[in-house]
Amino acid sequence: MTYVGLLIVSSPGALAAGNVVWLYLLKREEATTLSGSSLIIPAMALLFGWWILGESLDSVSVLDCALTLVGVCLVNLRRKNSAAPVGRDKV
Repeated sequence: MTYVGLLIVSSPGALAAGNVVWLYLLKREEATTLSGSSLIIPAMALLFGWWILGESLDSVSVLDCALTLVGVCLVNLRRKNSAAPVGRDKV
């Protein structure tokens, strides 16, 4: 089988598994929290490509992933802090 044939055969299973996990997590968490975590996917792809496939990592890719992960953490921290009740100022 060619690469395209293998891609066509394996894609439905990967899509189904991804959708099942996504819908399961949506029952447990808020959609806004999960949408921020979906930005981690490129960083994970880079990490697994390096680890499993032996691809090379350059400093720009590592820096991009680090900045993305910092951004996701900042958004999630900000969201948690803004969800806390705001106290009223004493007059």
